[in-house]
Amino acid sequence: MKSIPLFVLMVSFLLFMSCGGDSEESILDCGGSDITVTVSSTTNASCQANGSVTVSSTGGSGNIEYSIDGTTFQDSRTFSVPAGTYTVTARDLNGCTAEVSATVGADDGTLTITAIASSESGCKTSDATIDVIAMNGTTPYRYKLDDGAFQSSNQFSGVDAGIHVVTVQDDAGCEVTMNEQVLTGVSLEMNVMDIITTNCAINSSCHGSGASGSRPELTTAAQIIDRSGSIRSRTQAGSMPPNGRPDLTQEEIDLIACWVDDGAKDN
Repeated sequence: MKSIPLFVLMVSFLLFMSCGGDSEESILDCGGSDITVTVSSTTNASCQANGSVTVSSTGGSGNIEYSIDGTTFQDSRTFSVPAGTYTVTARDLNGCTAEVSATVGADDGTLTITAIASSESGCKTSDATIDVIAMNGTTPYRYKLDDGAFQSSNQFSGVDAGIHVVTVQDDAGCEVTMNEQVLTGVSLEMNVMDIITTNCAINSSCHGSGASGSRPELTTAAQIIDRSGSIRSRTQAGSMPPNGRPDLTQEEIDLIACWVDDGAKDN
């Protein structure tokens, strides 16, 4: 048997170490997922009772779960909720998701939240404000954010990023809630692309141009968006970039996480 030259073995070892076993399987790709979710039906809410929204899904892999807050998932396709607008998420066994907006109406004379406007919070800061407009109830109204206390002002300041629950209560004791997602404002183009292309997409062996197979290319916005969830997980765990390359700064790690938490938008 012909022996393999020592320098060939050394080069192969260095190439392996430079990518740290960075496998395609560890970077989930939902770009080809066919999962969809649609609203099947809604019922109006009243002061005395919640309304409901029922969704249906197609495609996806394995059992499909559903969430109306982006955090807690259930097998049931129906949610009992007050009047308001919600984002319902369907998630398959592989973690791939689809979203649909659903509005639950209110019977005549029932307190409703007609609008919520929020500013951006910044990454890892709490600089957002939320403004609420309600109508159809018995004035005066009181307003609450998440588990805080009710207040007379319809504006909340010093709000961090994430999904928040806004509650309005009228003078007759009727309450209505609505979810509002506050974004950080981190940009793929302005913040995240440079981090990935400079530190992770180095060459055809490590996610650079022409990479394929076990080390997929991560040089375009679409490629990064498709694998955003896994990129977030791996940068948070410190396994991306791999061993042998400089670590990301905490600020860079936070920017990636904030962008993904905003919904991995093409911005």
